[in-house]
This record gives sequence, structure tokens and C-alpha cells, in this order.
Amino acid sequence: NNYNSYISSKFNLLYFLNPGKVFRSINSEKKKSSEEKISFNDTILNFTGLSIQISSKGDLLQNNMSLLYDTEYKENMQEEWFIQLDSTVIKHPQFVKNHFTKQEMILVQTKSNTLYALSTEGEVIWKKKIDSEIIGEINSIDIYKNKKYQAIFNTKSHLHIIDRNGKYVDGFPKKIPEKTNIGHALFDYDNKKRYRIMIVGEDNNIYNLDSKGEKVNGWKYKKKKNRIKRPVKHFKIKRKDYIIEETGNSSSRLLAINGSERVSFNSGITFTDKPIQIDNEGTLYAITSTGKLWRGFIDGSSNELTIPIINNQSKFYINNSDTNKLNEYIVVNEKTIFITNNKFETSKSFTLREKIEEVTTYNDNIVVITSKRLYLFKEYNIKEGFPISTDGIFNISDINNNGKVNIINYKNRLLYNYELFN
Repeated sequence: NNYNSYISSKFNLLYFLNPGKVFRSINSEKKKSSEEKISFNDTILNFTGLSIQISSKGDLLQNNMSLLYDTEYKENMQEEWFIQLDSTVIKHPQFVKNHFTKQEMILVQTKSNTLYALSTEGEVIWKKKIDSEIIGEINSIDIYKNKKYQAIFNTKSHLHIIDRNGKYVDGFPKKIPEKTNIGHALFDYDNKKRYRIMIVGEDNNIYNLDSKGEKVNGWKYKKKKNRIKRPVKHFKIKRKDYIIEETGNSSSRLLAINGSERVSFNSGITFTDKPIQIDNEGTLYAITSTGKLWRGFIDGSSNELTIPIINNQSKFYINNSDTNKLNEYIVVNEKTIFITNNKFETSKSFTLREKIEEVTTYNDNIVVITSKRLYLFKEYNIKEGFPISTDGIFNISDINNNGKVNIINYKNRLLYNYELFN
């Protein structure tokens, strides 16, 4: 847009390029081919336009060349690379620690059930055929306690642990005790790498496995009739551990790490299908089928609040993008987002063009997803360069460990890596 005023509106031929981006692209290719990189000052990126125009004027050809150096140019987001895989990507990209590079590997599964491991440069490190679709998240695990990490995930019938070279750890894939439709949960209660792997079976039982995939002795869990909806979650309040068993109503319980019941709530209140939210004090939040906000406390008490902006179609989230703040909440109704304080008084609201599908947070950013676009808000303002188009398959992390946020985003059958500058 800035360059447009420097070129003629009528011409026979226009050749245009962005010198700064071309130079960076050449440098990136040299890095991939292990050739010596060209070092340059970042100000070369301020050369944002070079063009040659040719226009016919009677018997003559008029030539016009322009080069623009934009002193105010500043990139907020850069497309680092994109890649097309063998078939459609079906799962959100996942990140696993790579102890060799000190960065993260990007894992994506395609419709052919092929799992790809990509480097931070977008190169395929390995690919592996999996027995079926991966369910839930892929986590990092240090199974040998030697600071060398593997990827752990489950399918409907098996638990998989694969190392950074794409090879299975001995004994895996391992059949799980009961088939499941829910992703595993991985816990390390005391940060000593005594891992516990929780699987919710189709029989509605929670199975507690060690890092070898064997059942843990002393697990005292007793299942109930109410169907568990999601992977169990772990949190700690005042040095006390809690595991939440999430059902679709107030029969949801808090368990101790041995599986025994620690906190139960008065049953009979039905929740909508949105996940239970947990704040930094251990309070549980859910929207009821009657459109009220249910709160469950770690002492076993609970209550229901009538809040004007909440109905049974609302989505409710806890804004934990800044841990120094008091609890702040996000309520979503169709296309509108409400930010409230801990008294549920609205402090900010804004409306988007499309229906909001999901909201999450990353560092000090609020991430908003619609059916076609991804928005990033910082201090409640849309960051420059957003929204970006998406097919709804994406994830966010600092994959290079350089303090810059990366968005791995899938759209139009291509997987993109965008890096944010602030």
C-alpha cells in the first residue's frame, strides 16, 4: 500500500519484488543447504519495494524504475516457511522437546495416519505410519530420566512412545488396558520424572499407568455411573494435589493422587458441553443447562450465579494470560467477547465479524478462533497483522526458544509457520 503511489496505474509490464524479504529468503535457503549465511543489517528489510514498469507510448517504450526505503517499516509477523504433506492434516500441530537441538519438534498427523516430525526450519525429520488416528495431545516425556525426551500419545487401543529419531521405545506401542475415545493425561507430581499416565477407558474407568505402560500399584479409584467426558487434569493448591474427574454435571469429583475421592459436590446440576475451567485458587467453573454459572470449591461447597451476560449458549474461560492479575474471566456469546473482573462486572467487550468458536490464552495474548480466522489480542487490542486465515488447525509456541512466538497454522492444504516479532 505504501509503495502504490510510486507506480503508474497503467502499464504493459510491471515487475515487482520486496528486496528485504527476497534477501531473507536467500539467507534462509543458504542455512538449509549448510552454506555460509550472508550477514546483513536488519535495516535492509526497510527496502520494501523494487519495481520496473514498461509502458508503450506510441513508437516508444517508457521505462520506470523505483526503489522504496520505508523508514517507518516494521514487521509484526513474518511467514518463515510453509510445507505441503502427503494428505490433509487432521490434528492440531503438537510440540515435543528436542534435546539435541534445544528447540522443539513439530508433530502433525495426516489423514493417511502418517505422523510427521518437522524441524523448526520446516524440514521433515522423520515420518511414521500410526495404527490409527491419535486421540488428544502429544506430550514430551523423559522416560530414561537422562534429559533426552520422547513423544508420548495414544490411539484408541495403544499407547505410543517414540524418540526424536522416529524409533519406538522398547516395549511400545503397548496395548492399553481398555479401549478409549479420550486422550491420555501425563502427570509428574513432584518434578522427579516419576511419571503417571492416566487413561479413561470406554468402561468409564480411569487407568493409572507408569512410564512402562504398566498399571500402578495402590491405585484406589472407584468408578461411578456418570460418564467421564475429558482427560483428567492435575492441579496443586497449597501443596495439596488434586485430580479432576470431569463429567457432564456436578457429579464431577476431585481425587487424590492415589485415586481416592478427595472432594465431591452436590449432584443433579447439568452442565453444557464446554470444559470445566479451574482458576488459580482451585475453584471450578461451568455453565449449567439453565444458563447459570456454577462454582465448585475445594471444600466441597458449590453455588450457582445468575449473570446477565451468561446464558446456556455462552462459553466461559479464565484469562490466565497474566498471572500477576487477579482472576479475570472471558465470556463469549456468538460474536461478542466480554472481559469481566472477579465480581463478573464487564470491563471490556468487543464484537467480531464471525461466530467465535474457541478462546484460549498464550503468554500475555488472548487467542480467538472463528471458523475461518485466527485473532491475537494483546491488552485487548488486535495485534497488527491479524486476523490470519486458518482451517481451524493450529498451535502456538516458541519453537526456537528465542523469545518469539510461532504460530503453526494449516490452511488450504499447506502448513505455515509464522513468527511474531513482539
